[in-house]
Amino acid sequence: MLSGRDNISGNVLHFAPLRLIGISGSLRQRSYDSAALRAAGSIMPKEMELQIAEIIDLPMYNQDDEQSQGFNEPVLRLRKQVAEADAVLIATPEYNYGMTGALKNAIDWLSRPPNPPSTSCLRPFSVREDVWARLAPSAISATSLCTAT
Repeated sequence: MLSGRDNISGNVLHFAPLRLIGISGSLRQRSYDSAALRAAGSIMPKEMELQIAEIIDLPMYNQDDEQSQGFNEPVLRLRKQVAEADAVLIATPEYNYGMTGALKNAIDWLSRPPNPPSTSCLRPFSVREDVWARLAPSAISATSLCTAT
């Protein structure tokens, strides 16, 4: 628990650290993007904490499977991590002027409504602005990737 003073009242305020979830769009063991996420976590101020999510075990998104079987454990784990985070930090290589298939698949799972439907649970990506990090130069920017999805 962190604390600070309100500049107006002088009262001591207590707040939890800012929780970020990192997602690497690369599945490679020695990925530069995964390394960038680890480096970001190591230099964050004490008011922030970064947990890096795994997406390698997510099944390929298939709406038929979702409707007949629901979300499996890896999908539920990722959705919970993202829903509980204050922000998402994505680092991804660019393949053919776009994000990787692994990252697109993760976003597909994260963008699905709750299963079974619920009015109390939002989609993890429905009401947040997240940060994209791009390590390689490109004809398209991280901003245009963000707005395209």
